Formats: sequence, structure tokens, C-alpha cells
Amino acid sequence: MTVGLSAALISFFRRSPFVYDVQDLWPDTLRSTGMVQNQLVLRSVGLLCRWIYRRARHIVVLSPGFRDALIQRGVDEKAITVIHNWCDEAAVQAPDKCPLDLAFMDGRFNVVFAGNMGKAQALGAVIEAARLVASLDSQIQFVFVGGGLEVDDLKKMSASTNLTNVRFLPPVPMKQVGQILSRASALLVHLKDDPLFPITIPSKTQAYLAAGKPILMGVRGNAADLVQAAGAGVFVEPENSASIANGVLQIARLPLDAQTRMGENGYNFYSRELSLDTGVRKFLKVFSQTQSADSR
Repeated sequence: MTVGLSAALISFFRRSPFVYDVQDLWPDTLRSTGMVQNQLVLRSVGLLCRWIYRRARHIVVLSPGFRDALIQRGVDEKAITVIHNWCDEAAVQAPDKCPLDLAFMDGRFNVVFAGNMGKAQALGAVIEAARLVASLDSQIQFVFVGGGLEVDDLKKMSASTNLTNVRFLPPVPMKQVGQILSRASALLVHLKDDPLFPITIPSKTQAYLAAGKPILMGVRGNAADLVQAAGAGVFVEPENSASIANGVLQIARLPLDAQTRMGENGYNFYSRELSLDTGVRKFLKVFSQTQSADSR
């Protein structure tokens, strides 16, 4: 929002159109993550965002759900374009060597979650899923990579039930994370079951598709639709440990060639629909149309 406000003011004084790329819906994100609870502040932020939307010549959003939400807030649907985010393709597909010892992943079915571990990720349900899986398949292990406010609590939760199929790795630079993703058997996306998240697409979704591994999608709505369209994984209900456990077992019990095909589907879908080249072409089209409309 702060960048949008700056752009709107510069646009006003310089009489120049601007395109607004909306990556988070405010005040919705502030409310859903618990960052702000004061209703007066939230209403004020909402009013300011609506003013920015009116000032923008065109708006780019990362999901169909964002587009629908803005239309409901009075934005002309003709002024909105959906352009999905892309990932750091070099980091995922041609990563630097990771200094961590990853030998513990050899010979196991590794379910990897890489990224921030905060309240929005609600990963306690995944730890419980790991407990359910432990007695059914000893070859499956859950690998959490990254940092966040909830890491210590998740470690305590795992230790309190003596789970041996859960491992935590420290954060690594983005340029090295591809080495860990390449050793994964399945990649997990998970957010808490909140009304905001069905209309968003977590950025790790694109990285996971580009990594060419089966995906466990624990987010409702647009993100699940994307993985389904790609034929790249299975949907699991967010914050439902039994559903998560069943999804893990479903992929783990597939023949190896079916798992490989699922990953290839994701990679091909990413290359065709979500890549940097695809996104740049779409942005150039938006800029060209905005410039043409301004010159008339």
C-alpha cells in the first residue's frame, strides 16, 4: 500500500499514468495475519487503498480471487489483469551447492516444506499429520526448511511426541534451496484455513511447480485450482491433520513413474503459463495498452 500511495501521488503531480501491481490485499492481510486488530485502523487502510485503486490507470493482480475482490470494491473489471507471479528460476533449477549435510534424506520419501514458519502457515497440523503417518510408513519423513516465529514451538511439539520422522533445517539462501527441493519426494504448501487465503497463491507454489516435484496443496481456492489445472499434485484440507496424512500417503503409494509424471506436469505447466518470459510478455502488453490509452 505504501508503494501504491507514493505512485499515486507522483502520478498526480506529474500527470503520468501508473500501473499498480497488487501482491497483498490490504486491509485483509493485516486482519488475517493478526498484525492489526484495531477496526478504525483497518477501515482507514481500506479507504486509502480504494483511493489508490481509483488513481491507478490499470491494476495487475496475482490471482483470479484478487480480481474478483477488487471488482466487488468498485474497480472496473476492464482495468484489472491477472498475471501470476514467477519464481527465481535459476535458484530452483540450477542452484548453488548447499552446505548442509542432506544425507539423512537419502532413501526416504521426503515431504519438504520450505519457507517461513509463522502463524499464517499453521504448521502444527502438519506435525500432527507426521505423527499419524509415523505408524503407517516408516520411510516417510517431513523436512521443514527455514525460520519464523513458530519454529521453536513446532520443534517442541515434535519433541514432546518423540517424532523421529520430522527434521528441521535452518534457513538457507534462495540460491541454495533448489538443492533441497531436488531431494524432495513431495513439496508441501500449507496455510491456515482463513477466508483470505482461498483467493491468494503462496509464492512457493510457483517454485514448487518449477522444481518438478509432486505438490501437496494445503490451501483452498486459487492455489488448489492452479495445481489441479497443472495435474501436479493433490489437495489436502488446511489444518486437517488426517487429510494431510492421507494426501502424503496417497502420493507415496503411487508408482514411481506416476510420481515422476506428476512432477513433470507441474514443470511443464510452469514453463508454459507462469514463467518469467510469460509474465514479462503479459506486463509489456499491459504497459503498451496503458500507454496507448493515455496518448488518445
